[in-house]
Amino acid sequence: VTEIYSNPVAFVALKKDLGQASCWGDAGGGDCSGVDFSGVTEIYSAAYAFVAVKKNRGQASCWGGPLFGGDCSKVDFSNVTEIYSNCFAFAALKRDLAQAICWGDSQYGGDCSRIDFSGVTEIYSNHLAFVALKPGSRSPVSPGVVVMAVGVIAAAVFAVVAIIVVRRRYRQRRGEPALLTHQGTALVNRT
Repeated sequence: VTEIYSNPVAFVALKKDLGQASCWGDAGGGDCSGVDFSGVTEIYSAAYAFVAVKKNRGQASCWGGPLFGGDCSKVDFSNVTEIYSNCFAFAALKRDLAQAICWGDSQYGGDCSRIDFSGVTEIYSNHLAFVALKPGSRSPVSPGVVVMAVGVIAAAVFAVVAIIVVRRRYRQRRGEPALLTHQGTALVNRT
């Protein structure tokens, strides 16, 4: 074994010199029985998928959860210079061609088809998004940052709704008005 790769649910032990690998874990990458590892130069992981890249040949194989990057059958890997990942998607940068291809969950950066990658030198990721850096530009180009912001907003809305529901139930148990106006006047008293 020359290298070991992992994600939260699976492992890959690569024997680079023999063009072989062993995978174990759950469905998020634990079965790589159909993958040809001959000529693999790098393996990248997301939370539930792996990508084995043959950079010299412009080829790659993906396995694991199809919605999370485990299916790259429609991706052209020729001229790819770098591959980046977050938990749910991958991004392959073709720096010399000013292009990138993203796949995986489109809500978390898996669709970057509308992004202009001219001048992009690096792509950075966190768990839920990608950000593409253009030197000299004041703002990054990001296929995932809006989705990440929506995710944060959705979490905040969920928290506020949960607080309202808890307060409403508490008031109902005490026999107080359950629904109040912004000024505290009772709208409905369901006691």
